[in-house]
Amino acid sequence: MPSNPLIRSATKNRKERRPTIRKKGGRTNITISSAHGGDKPPHDQLARASLQPNQDGLQKVLFASQPIKEKSHWELYNDLALVYDREMIKEWDDSLSLMLVFAALFSAVLTAFIIASIPLLTEEIIPGTNVILEIISHQLNDSSTPPYTYRDLPFQPPRWWAVQVNALFFTSLGCTLMTSLISVLCLQWIRDFDKGLASITNPADKALKRQFRLEGFKKWHIPTIIGVLPTLLVIALILFMAGIVIWLRGISTTVTAICCVILILGGG
Repeated sequence: MPSNPLIRSATKNRKERRPTIRKKGGRTNITISSAHGGDKPPHDQLARASLQPNQDGLQKVLFASQPIKEKSHWELYNDLALVYDREMIKEWDDSLSLMLVFAALFSAVLTAFIIASIPLLTEEIIPGTNVILEIISHQLNDSSTPPYTYRDLPFQPPRWWAVQVNALFFTSLGCTLMTSLISVLCLQWIRDFDKGLASITNPADKALKRQFRLEGFKKWHIPTIIGVLPTLLVIALILFMAGIVIWLRGISTTVTAICCVILILGGG
């Protein structure tokens, strides 16, 4: 019979618990398990005893019994929701950030074309420089030529293709700016989705607040809006390409055909 009282208490009832002794190196581990559960310890406690040699060469017993805490259904829900929310927020954040970069670059290119196409809509009220220089040249050669006097020229409406080109360019720019604005708003909203949830200690309150925010997302159709934004950018790009083709058609048919072939091959 062992003289140490801790060992006696660990091996008192062999029908209820069976000790398992394992030796590894200079240390002996004793695991006390339930007789009804095989080698597994009871669900409410984990009992272990270890024998270690001390400085005097004697063995001492270290017995530990610690309860295993089971998580509530609220805590399990919060753990699963945390994984789901992190994946959802990361996916939306990456998508919106990429669309903002593309919209910024596309707006810069589109603005340059709009600056060049706006003069096609304006009326040329004052004669050009070449006309004025030609009149001055005639006056220098012939003194009888009357001096130049400004006259109101009759109104000439812009050409039809110039109106179509500018309409397509401005519509494309409007779609791009709308995409940028909605992307910024959605990006701010999703980054505040899990804000402050980590500081809530009550699992039930944390789960209810998270669900309340998720219902707000669904009520305002945030997932649907984020899914539509790439389509809006594609529409803006198609309108821009159509404006380029119409503009080139009014200038040169050959250049228009080459541009159309390039666009078809690129789109295919």
